[in-house]
Amino acid sequence: MSNSYDLIKYGREQIFTSLEPTLDNIPQILNDAIPIFEANAQDSETLNNMYKGKQEILEKEKTVRPTINNKVVENHALEITDFKTGYVFGDTVQYVKRGKDLIGEASKVEDVAMLNQYMDEAFKATADIELANWVFRTGAGFRCVLPYANDIGFAIDTYSPLDTFVIYSNAFGKEPLVNCKYTTYKKTDGTEWVRLGVYTKAFYIEIEYETVVAEIKAEHLSDPMNNPVGLPIIEYQLNVDRMGCFEPVISILNTLNSLSSSRVDGVEQFVQAFVKFVNCELDEDAKATLAELGFMQVKSQPGVDADIEIMSSELNQTQVQTLVDFLYQRMLVICSMPDRNASAGGNTGTSMEIGQGWISAEAWAKSFETIFDRSEKRFLEVALKIMNDSKETDLNNLSLSEVDIKFTRSKLNNMMVKAQTGMNLMEMGIHPRTVIETMSLFSDPENVFIESEPYLKEAQERKKSEQTMGENPIKTQSEGENPTKNTGE
Repeated sequence: MSNSYDLIKYGREQIFTSLEPTLDNIPQILNDAIPIFEANAQDSETLNNMYKGKQEILEKEKTVRPTINNKVVENHALEITDFKTGYVFGDTVQYVKRGKDLIGEASKVEDVAMLNQYMDEAFKATADIELANWVFRTGAGFRCVLPYANDIGFAIDTYSPLDTFVIYSNAFGKEPLVNCKYTTYKKTDGTEWVRLGVYTKAFYIEIEYETVVAEIKAEHLSDPMNNPVGLPIIEYQLNVDRMGCFEPVISILNTLNSLSSSRVDGVEQFVQAFVKFVNCELDEDAKATLAELGFMQVKSQPGVDADIEIMSSELNQTQVQTLVDFLYQRMLVICSMPDRNASAGGNTGTSMEIGQGWISAEAWAKSFETIFDRSEKRFLEVALKIMNDSKETDLNNLSLSEVDIKFTRSKLNNMMVKAQTGMNLMEMGIHPRTVIETMSLFSDPENVFIESEPYLKEAQERKKSEQTMGENPIKTQSEGENPTKNTGE
């Protein structure tokens, strides 16, 4: 696949079909889908290379003094991607019991806590980071969950958009219909072949054909195998257009690289300035030698004395820095990135967060979470089916409707405010589990609630006891009342 930076379409095309997949029409569906996948994969490879530092400036050509041709990559693509990955997925994504359903069923709360434990054993937090990195780099990423012979009965893997795609129905709902894992390999005779692993909701097949083959035909299909888990590959997207997080500012990134490279060129050219010989006679050997060292010979008007001078012009670094700062700020705004170099200016709290762009970053993250949730629930649907059918797990047939997805960020920000809010909510009679989720102080609010339940009950009983004591104080004699009464008087 080529790495042409000027051919990026800005966004990946979603693949649709109007056919319900069967063994008879799966070749037609794939023949229509593969050209779109290959175009998407080519763009994804270019974006992936940009993330790694292989950017357009490395193809820079310089016609004037070509020996001074510095190529500086300021890898802001990596900066943007890694910030967003750490900001959204720095804390483990947890599952919590859906608050509005089945309130009071302690067994379900324990099941959700067990689900988090199983995901921890499957190293899902690591898989989330890998997945997010692909999603933020290229606009889309893929996760696969399949039954596996281990202690929890399943395994999670992250697939690259360079070799994976999902085909959706173009009917109402746009539900996924086909998963495909694309692999190329060479046989011992040197020929290049393609292997496709294809999942539908009913069956799994493998397709192998030589790359010179124009289209997939029925004879390329293996015998179908039953697929009891449904569609195990789930596509996660960054936004509706499936654009990478730095894709909208590629032109700014290229300009920043160009400015940095030109600044280094300018410094080097100033240091290696030409020495000009005016009206000086040099033989041919001397001319050739001096030319390599940066000397040049010129003739002036008659009557002008011979002279030697240095030809130099220094780049105005202040003006260039002003442009660099402007472009960098535009990049941060467009990508909803905070300016970590911005001065707090004496501000504190929310005003500082707004001024430095953290509010914008948080708003972007919440918008992404909404898109992420849809794919995550598709993943959970398959994972729960595998776990409920497995002998290795015991979730009491936990259903998708009983589970919600919880992101936790900025646990240490405004801790006093969050704690006071929690106390106020408890006094209003809000369920403690909901209060713990709302406070956003814990990565695993479900587990915190379970461990804190006896302490919460004890605190509530102590508070009730104190209230009872306050409502029925011990009666004392009023001030000035005679403690003894002479009945004889």
